[in-house]
Amino acid sequence: MAGAIDDNSQAIALAPDYAEAYLNRAAARERTGDLAGAIADLEQAKQVGSAELQPQIDETLRLLHQRLAITHKPSAKP
Repeated sequence: MAGAIDDNSQAIALAPDYAEAYLNRAAARERTGDLAGAIADLEQAKQVGSAELQPQIDETLRLLHQRLAITHKPSAKP
């Protein structure tokens, strides 16, 4: 996964408006458990992406925010 993150980071450095690189890096970050990083990449993709990408980005953001909330939910005390 580090290779995918690095490759897409390089693509973003060369073309900061390339939404697909943010989407690809977000997917790689999600697979490594970096949900906050994935969300940040999706937010950036939302800013630079085409209208056609917006529904996909919005749905993925919704799901990742749900997962993040679940993973940071305090555990119940006995």
